[in-house]
Amino acid sequence: MVTGDNVNTARAIAIQCGILRPGDDFLVVEGKEFNERIRDEKGRLDQSKLDQIWPKLRVMARAQPADKYVLVKGIIDSKLNPQRLG
Repeated sequence: MVTGDNVNTARAIAIQCGILRPGDDFLVVEGKEFNERIRDEKGRLDQSKLDQIWPKLRVMARAQPADKYVLVKGIIDSKLNPQRLG
């Protein structure tokens, strides 16, 4: 779930919708933290860092339109899914 809502509202909605379940290994971040985790020291997107995050990412709150684009493009460009190789 990617939303502009604050993280507490987003988490509550995600729980109600079944996106987050107790005991699951998941990640809930705000857009700012997402960007800090996926970029190198010069602010460039690091696909390997994004690949460490997106499989567990369930909620991104306070997301900007650019954050949504980077996430979707990063998933598309990822080589983690064997169906995407070659």
